[in-house]
Amino acid sequence: MTKNMGTVDRGIRAVVGVVLLVLLFALQGSIRYIGLLGIVMLLTAAVGSCPLYKPFGIRTCPAPRTPPAS
Repeated sequence: MTKNMGTVDRGIRAVVGVVLLVLLFALQGSIRYIGLLGIVMLLTAAVGSCPLYKPFGIRTCPAPRTPPAS
């Protein structure tokens, strides 16, 4: 799987993922299950690839450097 997420994107996803998981335990009722999205956010941050970025052509990581032709 190719990486399509930059460092800042991964960091933001990790923080949002932790916050969503905290909501899973902090909220009451059925709205608390929105916190399960935190697992998805943490997984994509750990892997460095977001499956939804590919169809839209989004890439937040820097382009790989190609060596100069000699």
